[in-house]
Amino acid sequence: MQPKGQTSKEYFKALSIIHAVLLVGQLLFMGALLLSNDNQETENSDNLFLFIAPALAFGGVLGGIFLERTRVNSIKKKKDLKEKVNSYQTTLIMKFALLEGPSLFALVCYSLTADYTFLALSGLLILILLANRPTRDKMIKDLELNREERSLIENPQAIIAEVKINR
Repeated sequence: MQPKGQTSKEYFKALSIIHAVLLVGQLLFMGALLLSNDNQETENSDNLFLFIAPALAFGGVLGGIFLERTRVNSIKKKKDLKEKVNSYQTTLIMKFALLEGPSLFALVCYSLTADYTFLALSGLLILILLANRPTRDKMIKDLELNREERSLIENPQAIIAEVKINR
């Protein structure tokens, strides 16, 4: 695997695509469940799910906030911009996964119980994920980048990261 420079434009495009794919996947799954007509409400099987799904959602949101804060604090201490942006990308993907997992679980609970509470819970998690859309300004603010680093991030043609490619 050879490292290849990634411009600011390419970096944020890739990060935006990852974010969008996670959102669209959940929305498609939700749409498929809503279109299926075989969801019949069950009487008692959803009681346990009514505790587990919100607990997972709460844990995912809090876990994502905690993970982002702790990792961003350690990323700020790095000197190399390429290390910062690669670590930041990893952090965001992990945060997104902590939101997506409970959302998908809530959708599975909905498919098993036909209880719209789970659909609403998944919708809330999807909205939180949507609100966490990655942007240049958010990265600059989160990582408290200096003037030189900020100018590189804002320049679409500047090489700010490296990706490994197979040749």
